[in-house]
Amino acid sequence: MMSRHQAPKENGTAGRRHGESLSPTRRRVFWIILLSIPLVMLFLLEAGLRLAGYGGNLDLVVRRTVAGKEYHSINRGVAKRYFPGSSIFVPEPRDQTFQLHKGPRTRRIFCLGESTMAGFPYDFHATAPSFMADRLQDMFPGDTIEVINVGLSAVGSFVVLDFVRDLLAYEPDLFVVYLGHNEFYGVYGVGSSLTMPGGSWMTRLTLRLLQFRTFLLARNLYASIRGPEAMPQTQEMTLMEHVVGQTAIPFGSSAYNEARDVYRENLERILHAASDGGVPIMFSALVSNLRTHPPFQPVYSESSSEVIRARHAALLRLADSLMDAGNASSAFERCGTAITLDSAHAGAWFRQATAAYALGWYDAAARSFRRAKDLDALRFRATDDFQEILASACTALGIPLVRTDSVFAAASPHGIIGAELMTEHLHPNLRGYFLMGKAMAGAIQENGLLFPLDRWRNIRVRTDAEYFERSTVSAFDSLCGAIKVNLLMQHWPFRETGAAATYHPPTPEAAVAYAYVRNLRAWSLARYDMASLYERQQRYALARRECLAVAKAVPYSYEPLLRAADYYRMEGNAAGAEEYYRLSYRTEHNPFAPMKLAILLLEQGRNQEAIEEIRMVFELEQRAGARLDASATSTARYLLAVALAKTGQFDPARENIGLALQINPGNQEARDLLNQIEQYQRRMQNRPGVR
Repeated sequence: MMSRHQAPKENGTAGRRHGESLSPTRRRVFWIILLSIPLVMLFLLEAGLRLAGYGGNLDLVVRRTVAGKEYHSINRGVAKRYFPGSSIFVPEPRDQTFQLHKGPRTRRIFCLGESTMAGFPYDFHATAPSFMADRLQDMFPGDTIEVINVGLSAVGSFVVLDFVRDLLAYEPDLFVVYLGHNEFYGVYGVGSSLTMPGGSWMTRLTLRLLQFRTFLLARNLYASIRGPEAMPQTQEMTLMEHVVGQTAIPFGSSAYNEARDVYRENLERILHAASDGGVPIMFSALVSNLRTHPPFQPVYSESSSEVIRARHAALLRLADSLMDAGNASSAFERCGTAITLDSAHAGAWFRQATAAYALGWYDAAARSFRRAKDLDALRFRATDDFQEILASACTALGIPLVRTDSVFAAASPHGIIGAELMTEHLHPNLRGYFLMGKAMAGAIQENGLLFPLDRWRNIRVRTDAEYFERSTVSAFDSLCGAIKVNLLMQHWPFRETGAAATYHPPTPEAAVAYAYVRNLRAWSLARYDMASLYERQQRYALARRECLAVAKAVPYSYEPLLRAADYYRMEGNAAGAEEYYRLSYRTEHNPFAPMKLAILLLEQGRNQEAIEEIRMVFELEQRAGARLDASATSTARYLLAVALAKTGQFDPARENIGLALQINPGNQEARDLLNQIEQYQRRMQNRPGVR
């Protein structure tokens, strides 16, 4: 039995043991292990997500093999970095490659910005960067000018800053940036459905964390949980509808001021990033439709009473009636009275501008049009504040600013930009993009960028008509752009309707373009379809232009050049056909070009050259790559037999006829040729003096 003195002794021992387990050293180890567990779990989760390829490859630049050669390529899935979840509204940059190892005579330009830089509603050659590239490459034919278009719809200055930092690793010689319209509704914009709670500092932290797959998982889970509260995604929605979160942002409001301040700060960061990387940078001023597109959402001042608003609305209705009656002067006066009642309403300023324009008061009209644009509470167009911030930032650091706004104004009636150069409220038409590309190339020259000034003094400059011809832009591009805009403008905010957008192609050409717009046909195949349509109409020059547009986009492929050669031949232009058959072969070795060239040479009586071309066909047949089918191989043997027979080589001719019939016993032309050779040889043997 235990005594009273023994119990405390054992309690003391237990106490000492408990004290030993919580000694300072062990306590530190315990807390280190405890705190390390979540970190280890996060590390394992991150490693597992990376091994599983969660989120896909989100690098801006990836490697890609094209025609057996490795290139850098802009990753078409890079926007998934910024657009959470499984959204159907993830924009894609242009599919474009550039050299893996930049040569000493290569100049590399990255064009960055929003949908205008991307070229909406056009693709490939019908964009400002492409028009600029045509000029620069023609000016310096002995050099390689790489113009890589990294423009992306629905992005703003946060994303462009992120791209600039990434692209510094790829030896740029120049950044060209168009930026400012998407600061409200682009991803991370203050009024966007894709904004990041917590302000600009949280957005900057998010951009840093996007490299971690664990963060992407958490973000996407949050988006999926939040999804039911947001606007449902359907195929009939547009990207414009999807990105807008706050539909009314009055001029001078806290949200407006926040977006303006973020734009200023991000511009400075972009400029300093380029400067620190030793890369010249050039910005373009912003353009939008002032004259022929009314404000989307005029709003009254918060201080206006219901009585004032009613009087204001009545004055605008009267002004509209007066304009319809042709009385612009009285309409102008009524709008002025309305502006006195409430100067924040964009509709009054737009009506006043329209009346002033009708009266020939163009300076007053320009001021009122700009004011109407600035007061539009649905902020798809940058205000003059943003234009001034851009100009000031460039001036302060000596950065070139392309005055695209001045160029557009000079090409517009009475200096006010409207439908002559714009497709809708924001994006240029083909002529507008051509002028923008020309202005960008001119600014590069004026500022001595890419090359020393002495090299710029000796360049050759063609006419605008010649440069447009070289662009290969065609009616196909015009139709695609018109169809895209037509479909877009059947949606909010152009029209308050939930009905699906419809389009009924009025012509066969429009049907071809519509198939591409609806993603029913790849771009290159759609252009071949258009070429075939022109071929049936015997409009061979137009058919050839479609093929050359494809050749320009895929300069490593023989097929578009081969098709262009065929259209030269159909047109009766043998010299053009021969040139392009040879160019097709030099671009990518294939058996089709020399075979078709051989037919052309046979028609011209150049038999020995035809023999050489057909023999090249059979040499190519021994290599990997494009091959002739059995019927075409039989035809090639027949053609070789024809050429040999015409040069008096009858035995080799008969041998090739035999091979042709062995491959295709139904080759009647080969049988007829064999009969002709036999008849000819019998006649020759029966001639007097022939034994």
